[in-house]
Amino acid sequence: SNYSLTVGIDDYQAAGEWVTAVDQNDIEARLVEPDNLDATSSRDGFLQEDVEDEVLSDKAKFGVDHDRFDDQWHVSIINVQAAWKINTGSSDVTVAVIDTGVFSQHPELRARLSPDSYDFISDPLRSGDGDGYDTDANDPGNGRDNALCPNSPNATSSFHGTHIAGIIAAESNNLTGTSGIVQNGTIMNLRALGCQGGNAFDIANAVLYAAGLENDAGVLPTKKADIINLSISGTGNSETLKSAIAAA
Repeated sequence: SNYSLTVGIDDYQAAGEWVTAVDQNDIEARLVEPDNLDATSSRDGFLQEDVEDEVLSDKAKFGVDHDRFDDQWHVSIINVQAAWKINTGSSDVTVAVIDTGVFSQHPELRARLSPDSYDFISDPLRSGDGDGYDTDANDPGNGRDNALCPNSPNATSSFHGTHIAGIIAAESNNLTGTSGIVQNGTIMNLRALGCQGGNAFDIANAVLYAAGLENDAGVLPTKKADIINLSISGTGNSETLKSAIAAA
């Protein structure tokens, strides 16, 4: 079976994961600072100080060695510790992340990316990298800080796909950054969102590809994904996308 994991905007801002940013045309790695880490804040009934204490305890318990692990309060909230007691993940598990693409040279992710990664943005004017379907799923940025996205509604690029991939499978026990939930997992990076978001056609083709099914690009992965992740939202109802998800 395939599952979809949705991460809300608050999680995106607060998880403390590595993302990339464009600064005067130079790509550099940076951290999103977690919000609401004071002891008085609460979230769905969890006091932040209690969550932090539990995470600190788990850092020693599971031998997770990262300079930002203490900020990963979501680890306790979704009870990852219980799963880690059984298994911390395997490279045999492939998670397809259908999003803006992943910054392929990110130090926390470059060893986690599947060779089956693919760019499913069909319109070169919306792709942000000047072309359509190809094997280069690197995220060039979807904001106006990318010269190929002059009409983007966003001034700066989100690198959302990189962030989501980091939550799922960032490199573990490397003394830097954070720890992915699937510590040894593989990310199938499928780029379907560009300068002005995405459309159901491209997203549907990425879903079909991830499931090892025929798609408009005419390509198939060497190994289909075990999990398909869509941390996206939009308006309307697409029968094309609905059919692709049902088929997958």
